Amino acid sequence: MRNDLLIAAGLGLLSGMFYIALSLGPQAALFRLLVLLPLFAVGLGYGLQALIVSLIAGSLVSLLATGLFSASIFALENGAVTLVICRQAMLWRQTADGTIHWYPAGRLVAWLTAIGILVGLRINWQLQGSEELQAHVTDMVSYMLAQFGNTSPDLAQRTAAATIRLLPAVGAFLWMLVAAMNGVLAQGLLAQFNRNRRPSPVFRRLALPPAMAWLLIAGVALALFGGEIGVLGASLAIVLSFAFLLQGLALLHTVAARIPQPAFFLVGSYVVLVLFFNILGPLITLAGFLETWLKLRRRLMPGGSEEDD
Repeated sequence: MRNDLLIAAGLGLLSGMFYIALSLGPQAALFRLLVLLPLFAVGLGYGLQALIVSLIAGSLVSLLATGLFSASIFALENGAVTLVICRQAMLWRQTADGTIHWYPAGRLVAWLTAIGILVGLRINWQLQGSEELQAHVTDMVSYMLAQFGNTSPDLAQRTAAATIRLLPAVGAFLWMLVAAMNGVLAQGLLAQFNRNRRPSPVFRRLALPPAMAWLLIAGVALALFGGEIGVLGASLAIVLSFAFLLQGLALLHTVAARIPQPAFFLVGSYVVLVLFFNILGPLITLAGFLETWLKLRRRLMPGGSEEDD
């Protein structure tokens, strides 16, 4: 137990150093994307008590290097996602025949989405309180429009205002993407070294709670009203779309499982997706949304195509 806590403290210090990397210069920005990796590794491999030790260690590094505000963000934001996800991930139930059912990955994505909404609110609060940051966004939008030959100050101002309103939702979407990648990578590393406490979920069986589809419909409906209500609806839809992007990718993995060379198919598919994400991303998200009712995976792979609740 003592060794586990020492390892947890060490990984917490590593997470804290990743967190303050941005203050060392743009060349160290990549390390900022790995902040959650050591924390997820501790939570999924050593338990919640060890995770709390990691969070304290990482917060101390941030406090000493960047101050109280930054340390508070580290503790609250990273603590919320890792404590909630790791705690839920360790839940399981046993049926009468002795079969163990672990907490479904789809519900973990739902929890991640809920925390993502809170992250979006935090970004909005931070953005609204910084005129310098808003001015930077306006200058960036004006520059981008100028590259396309449009130098109208009025258009730049309106586009910048819309960008600022939707920026928190986009930021939350990207934050969830990074958090999910860190969680999956941590579980994979733990499994490689036989330190995982639960088996890794089969991605193609990921199934979101149906209520999330209705929330997405509500967000899109609100977005049609325009104004502040419209911004709220569009923001909700953007954040929720991440979950349905994952469910759409799970459908893609189901298709891959039916062909002779699934690995080559998936690698090629992800390369094309990255290159043409502005077109394919929404289409895969739509497929994930429709999967809620169409149940295409059941037709492609009858039996064991979706998670058990």
